[in-house]
Amino acid sequence: MLHIQQIKLLRQWRKLQHSGQKEEAENLLVELFLTINAISGGLRTTG
Repeated sequence: MLHIQQIKLLRQWRKLQHSGQKEEAENLLVELFLTINAISGGLRTTG
């Protein structure tokens, strides 16, 4: 389910970028990076 959250965050980030809301997009990056790190950490432990 984490990948679904990542997709939602990425879509929201892109929407903010295209609408010129750079500061809000930057704030969302922290959450997006957390999902990336969580997925990569999970893949690392699966062999």
